[in-house]
Amino acid sequence: MTARKTLDAYVRDADDTFSCAYGPFTLRSVFQPIFTPDLNGTRIAGFHSLVRIERHGDAYAPGEFLNAVDPRDLSEIDSRLAGLHALNGHPFARTGAKIHIPRDPRHFYTSHEMRADAEKLRHCTDAAGLASRDVVCELQMRDFDDLDRTVNFAAHLRRAGLLVAIDGYAGEERDLKRVSEVRPSFVRFDQNWLRGFLENSAGTALLRVIIRQLAERNILAIASGIDREEEVQQLERIQMPRIQGHALAKPDRAANLSLKRLGTGPVAVEDRQRMIIANPPPLAPQPVMELSRPPVQRRGAAVFGRRGAAG
Repeated sequence: MTARKTLDAYVRDADDTFSCAYGPFTLRSVFQPIFTPDLNGTRIAGFHSLVRIERHGDAYAPGEFLNAVDPRDLSEIDSRLAGLHALNGHPFARTGAKIHIPRDPRHFYTSHEMRADAEKLRHCTDAAGLASRDVVCELQMRDFDDLDRTVNFAAHLRRAGLLVAIDGYAGEERDLKRVSEVRPSFVRFDQNWLRGFLENSAGTALLRVIIRQLAERNILAIASGIDREEEVQQLERIQMPRIQGHALAKPDRAANLSLKRLGTGPVAVEDRQRMIIANPPPLAPQPVMELSRPPVQRRGAAVFGRRGAAG
């Protein structure tokens, strides 16, 4: 698929952000900052992509949206969302920040589909002015997932110059095998598993060892879902490579996030608090597309999602 045809799936809105449509739904991007410990505190190292969904101007719950999606459209939705987040990451271009994009390999069955998906995401990455190495595709994995398919999907993403991460790492045998086979640059720790280590000093000492072992394989660990300041302090003390959560900053549009501090000095606690937004609209990881405007018709093409979502 050509770059122009890929970009035709997106609408550039008046505020310089991009959206896309699925039937009556409008899909938009928001981003939650990911921090890394600094000698004097923390600094922003990246952004985790999330989706905001609207239907006829009203916020829409992710679960309700997925119930309205035709199963035959799931791979296209996953692919379009990835491109949407890359395009909306353009304010972060040339800052050194990584854009983390959730992906679901289950929706891609053939090498042809995987290659086409990687090509489309690279088109969007280039259009946003992002370096391909600044885009991290976080692969959602479940116990029953086909590891061979995930390995193949990751290989196509790497051939396109993109980085790969594994979501939901919990240190079990299957997770160790996934790391060996997928060869990620990042692993996102399972939140419940992580909290078990933070309950006492012995746990945090063991967590430090796990982080070091991953780092020896050139893999950076991500702690997410961090909602309490005391958890932030614990993770900073053991030099957790990446920390994300509402205790640090809540999701927002790229234009509203502080770019002046990217890759520069530490972010003080009071500055982090300014990034916490009260009552954010419903958010969801990648498998939900963000919709903020009614579908825009282009050259008489069929509206994507007409089969599965009635208006």
